[in-house]
Amino acid sequence: MTKKKNWKSGCLKALGIGAITLVLLVIGFFWMLRQAFGPIERSGELELSDELTLQYQEMYNADFADVFYDVTFELPNSKGELFEIGRATFNNENWESEVQFVESNNCLIFIVQDIGSLAKVIVVNPERTFSIERTFDPQKLRDDPIWQAGNFENPVHLYYGSSSVTSVSNDSIQVDFEYRTGYNEPIIFWNQKLNYRLETAPLRILTTKAYQPTEK
Repeated sequence: MTKKKNWKSGCLKALGIGAITLVLLVIGFFWMLRQAFGPIERSGELELSDELTLQYQEMYNADFADVFYDVTFELPNSKGELFEIGRATFNNENWESEVQFVESNNCLIFIVQDIGSLAKVIVVNPERTFSIERTFDPQKLRDDPIWQAGNFENPVHLYYGSSSVTSVSNDSIQVDFEYRTGYNEPIIFWNQKLNYRLETAPLRILTTKAYQPTEK
């Protein structure tokens, strides 16, 4: 009887240890899955100057192709209350170093690379009560009347293209676009500069000039 009881007791202990181990493995698996693919939230501050600090809320997600950091930016208004000024998506864990800041025409202008390849500006009005966002997308050039007036060939959808802000001065913003034309041969890649004007009443960004594209 004693041996039988010991055997049963040993089996129960083994089953208990096995069950605990299985539970820990399942918990560990889902923890590792969440760490790898998200979603994971965090918040923090981004000090851009001695007088300017951005608050942000970050949501991390990933798939088998890439990682995504969806970031919401907030800024104190004149009353010290936080308000959302804009959002951006980064593909880099250290995205904080990619946020640029300039002050122009009494506005605060934040420059980021949205979704990796597209330039984006977030503009806050002088009173810090209102903001606008503008993503400079080569695929949207065909909708711009100033660009259309140049009779340029439309970028093809097979190649998304890229953009970057090259200068901000007074009320002027210059952006360099890179895109492709031609679904069939000849396939050509182009660089093209566009000038924009920042207006404050109302707060908006207007296209002022589209330069002739140059072949890459």
